[in-house]
Amino acid sequence: RIRQIRSDKFYISHPGHRMYLKAYLNGVNITASGCVSLFLAPTPGEHDSQITWPFSQPFSLSIIDQQPQGKHLDIDYSPPYKEAFYRPTTSMGWGRLHFVSHNFLSTRCYLKNDCIIIKLVVSV
Repeated sequence: RIRQIRSDKFYISHPGHRMYLKAYLNGVNITASGCVSLFLAPTPGEHDSQITWPFSQPFSLSIIDQQPQGKHLDIDYSPPYKEAFYRPTTSMGWGRLHFVSHNFLSTRCYLKNDCIIIKLVVSV
């Protein structure tokens, strides 16, 4: 069974799209094993009938290097697959199956005390 970790749900602006982050620390499937898979996904919110769908704001996901003057791992997105961000039903969202390999995480201080820090920035 593939295990995922989900962030708390949050709104992007007010009123806005309700989202959460999903991380699969050992990959979302067998082809992504040995990697961290990371996604931004929509979830039902109280403002869904008042906002425009699909969600289309550019965003970036980062894994933070936890040493001073660290080199963060940033990936920018402009949602190319609008179906990933239609009004939520069972959407996977959008992200990367192979966001970063386990080997790469050990090259710097991305993993510290068994923790990684994931940052989301959305252009609104």
